[in-house]
Amino acid sequence: MSKEEPIELKMKFHEHYEMMWPFIKPYLFRAILAVLVSVPIGALDSVIALSLKPYMDVVLVEKSERSPIYIPFLIIAFTSLQGALNYIATYLNTWVGMHINQDLKRHLFKKLMRMETAYFDTHSSGTVLQRFAADCDTACGGLLDNLRTFISKFFSSFSLVCVLIYNSWQLAIIAVAVMFLALLPLSTVKRRIKKTIQKSVQEATKIYTNYNEAYSGNKTIAGYNLQDYMYQKFDDALKVMFKLGIKMVQKTAWMTPLMHVVVSAGIGAVIWYGSSLIVNGKISPGNFVSFITALILLYTPVKSIGKSFNNVQVSFLAIERLVEILNTEPKIRDKEGAVVLDRIHKDIEFKDVCFEYNEGVPVLKNVNIKVKAGSNIAIVGNSGGGKTTLVNLLPRFYDVSSGAIFIDGRDIRDYTLQSLRDNMSVVFQDNFLFSGSIRENILSGRPDATEDDLWRVLKLVYLEDFVKG
Repeated sequence: MSKEEPIELKMKFHEHYEMMWPFIKPYLFRAILAVLVSVPIGALDSVIALSLKPYMDVVLVEKSERSPIYIPFLIIAFTSLQGALNYIATYLNTWVGMHINQDLKRHLFKKLMRMETAYFDTHSSGTVLQRFAADCDTACGGLLDNLRTFISKFFSSFSLVCVLIYNSWQLAIIAVAVMFLALLPLSTVKRRIKKTIQKSVQEATKIYTNYNEAYSGNKTIAGYNLQDYMYQKFDDALKVMFKLGIKMVQKTAWMTPLMHVVVSAGIGAVIWYGSSLIVNGKISPGNFVSFITALILLYTPVKSIGKSFNNVQVSFLAIERLVEILNTEPKIRDKEGAVVLDRIHKDIEFKDVCFEYNEGVPVLKNVNIKVKAGSNIAIVGNSGGGKTTLVNLLPRFYDVSSGAIFIDGRDIRDYTLQSLRDNMSVVFQDNFLFSGSIRENILSGRPDATEDDLWRVLKLVYLEDFVKG
């Protein structure tokens, strides 16, 4: 297996969404609705903070019984509205996200079915599972959630900053300055965690591969007593994942306590300067309480931004890996103007055929064979001599490195892949059964086969008595 190179995070924030646009477009209305619902969810955070000013000034300061009776009901009403909008946004996000996920998986699985055999030679089963399945879940799970969180927190922050300015522009300057100071480390963290995330994804593919090998190779493992060897491989992969997980914590976990310290310093500065403003009569106690409430609501998401930032980076990395797959085209595919092969009329000819799996290491050299239609031929030779490789070139599991293979005088690359393979039957060295019944396995090659055709095949492969029994 060739070792995959880690993918660099080069795309900008908006480019991740542009790349996923073809899959978002069919569900654009609901996606936009989910994003728009996030606007009032964020903006409503400021209602509680804003409503505390008249309450504090009238009841606690003036000791007046003319308390604005509507304030408690207003808070309950707006909180209920925010809860309802949160439910709607979550439902829409899940609906759109699952549809995008499934469409993307369908598209990728269709592409996987068209990949050439060499692709599977150079990519482990774990890599295929990671790139074609797990990355879809990671990307789609974070795609709208990240956008919704960004929109919601943006309007929440904007509305709360407006409350801060309304209550005291002097204190607002301090609060906003401290918030930007707390966010500064994010620019350095992105560079520090990039390679760790990439390595974690690569190691995860090894764990997937270990599970697949344990399942597919269970007889080989048991027959050669390889249980300890397989366990050691699995254990080594887990140990590497553990080290990478700890390394991620070392690189990011310091952000949360640092945010707490910076935010606490901001709150302390506001209290210190706010006390002076209250004493000098520049703001009322109601202004101050409203300001502190808005400030705490503003700072709360900042304190936990480290974890959220990591999730965003993991999601964006998954999108970039998906984009690479989406841009990958099978090397063996129909050429423009390919014709349909109805049947073989004359002969099959290998003319000066050369082939190599790895560049500079030839497996076949200048092979010349001509087989007349209707005749039988056996290729005999030592193990590893190239017999299987020679046969694999005929249905174009691989393409020749040089020379050509002709059917009825035409290069097989001029025929469509489907018609070429429809004219061939292949018995592989390794048996493979798809999930399902024996009937379903036989009919997978010819869904329109009759009952008589089915039993004739069973008789030819000596399975008639087994099925009847």
